[in-house]
Amino acid sequence: QTQGETVAGNPDEQSHEEAAEPGTIMISPEARANIGLTVELAEVREIQRTLLLNATLEVDPDRAAFVSSRVQGKATAVYANVGDMVTRGQPLVALQSLQIAETPPTVEVESPLDGVVLERSVTVGETVDPTTALFHVGDLSRLLAEAEVYEADLADVRTGQVARLRVVAYPDRVFTGRVVRLAEEIDPVRRTLRIWIDVANTRDRQLKPGMFAQVNLVVATTGEVTLSGWVLPIGGVKEKILGAVRAGITNVIIPKDNLPDLEDLSEAERQLITVHPAATLGDVLDAALRLGDLPAGKDKASRSPDLVTTLS
Repeated sequence: QTQGETVAGNPDEQSHEEAAEPGTIMISPEARANIGLTVELAEVREIQRTLLLNATLEVDPDRAAFVSSRVQGKATAVYANVGDMVTRGQPLVALQSLQIAETPPTVEVESPLDGVVLERSVTVGETVDPTTALFHVGDLSRLLAEAEVYEADLADVRTGQVARLRVVAYPDRVFTGRVVRLAEEIDPVRRTLRIWIDVANTRDRQLKPGMFAQVNLVVATTGEVTLSGWVLPIGGVKEKILGAVRAGITNVIIPKDNLPDLEDLSEAERQLITVHPAATLGDVLDAALRLGDLPAGKDKASRSPDLVTTLS
């Protein structure tokens, strides 16, 4: 948008056959399509910066247990199998003690927690001792997603951050979790650090240990704004600015973090625009106000601008 000029806020509602008012830049539908311009209503959006990670789901070791007998004995009955839901105190296997006695006692081994039988390693007639793991029981209501973060990204990662997960089995379903643990040692070969994300499972346990997951880890959240008028599509800053220039827009607002990207522009291209850096939502609105695009005297959160170009 040039100084003192107005860009049509909704080209679809205007007839290109009508005479344009003085100071109005008209762009044909063909030109719009070529540069990918869209028109959006004024609204505040939460912009999130994320890291894309690969992860494997696993049982939380604090929610699982290997079950064994306290005495040596022979299994006389097995009450649970892989996949069975069990409750704390529920008998899993009966053993006849091998202690020397006139009537060898029968011992029942119970589940130490509520969960699912993940592994069964005992059969009737088998002799077992206290070193033998008879069952592996786990609470699958929550799982851990183990992921690796590259060393270069570690400064952005901390416990408590939100993560969104997708698995191949349910591509349209998004599962939410939080980072609960970071390892303390970098893999010397891969140059990565392991992190663990706590994820709530569904009631029917759609998530399974061993599943592969793609993780979007939210490492930063900022309030940004999309204002009515010409809004350039997502892409490189250079491409956006050149698109603005082709559209006849010379004033652009961009985030301060993207200023180094302007180095990709040639000196001639830089002469075609006036850049207004903005670090926050308020800065974006203030910059728009200075350009004459926002009505003065209104609270920033309630302003409804007519037109402004943003590249944020």
